[in-house]
Amino acid sequence: MPAQPIVRSRPKVEFTPQSDCAAAALEMVAEVAAAIRQAKEQSGQAVAQATELADSIVKKLETAEARADYAETALRNAEGEAAEWAAAATKAVEDLEIAQQQLSAKEEQLAAAERRLRYTQKS
Repeated sequence: MPAQPIVRSRPKVEFTPQSDCAAAALEMVAEVAAAIRQAKEQSGQAVAQATELADSIVKKLETAEARADYAETALRNAEGEAAEWAAAATKAVEDLEIAQQQLSAKEEQLAAAERRLRYTQKS
């Protein structure tokens, strides 16, 4: 038998199930990469929003703390003034009681003087 020449033909490019799977896998990898980029971008935005919200809360807390400090100072001042007014009122009541006692004593002295005057006028 004569030797037959080996003729190799170039394979036709056909989409085989293997090449379809490879293309599908590449497409899935591209989709996953796009999803990861989008998630990264969204997480960056979420972090920025959370940071902004946290900064806003900190400012509100600082403002509330300053108001509380101011209110505490005002309350202490008001309590001090109220104590001063209470002491002054107590002193005024004491002074009034002393004045009433002195007035009663003077009235008794006046009544005694009037009695003596009448007695001396009768005699």
